[in-house]
Amino acid sequence: MSADTAAACTSLLAALPDRLDPGVDRRPVTGSTRTAAWGEPAITLQCGVEPADQNATPLILDDLAFVTKRVPGRVLWSTRDLAVTVRLDIPRSYESQSDVVLPLVPALKGLPKRS
Repeated sequence: MSADTAAACTSLLAALPDRLDPGVDRRPVTGSTRTAAWGEPAITLQCGVEPADQNATPLILDDLAFVTKRVPGRVLWSTRDLAVTVRLDIPRSYESQSDVVLPLVPALKGLPKRS
């Protein structure tokens, strides 16, 4: 990981909210400088991951583009237009997925755009 990516991830993790939805509070993550988690079952965020499929049709939330991918029991949300890709891993048990993603958008918008 480049120094720029590491610095962007550190800044992002510091800017993330403590709560995504009622009862979906931030929880400690040990051993990683690029990961955050909330709730039970855990919603996880990883910063500095490989870019998502750039050809997939994005889902736009508050002017930020995400690519979603359904996997067994979960939905992966990856930022598309940011210089540092961030992926959210959200269990399908969260019925309104966008409701737990929206509180993250202001912090995500603090990352530089892809050039």
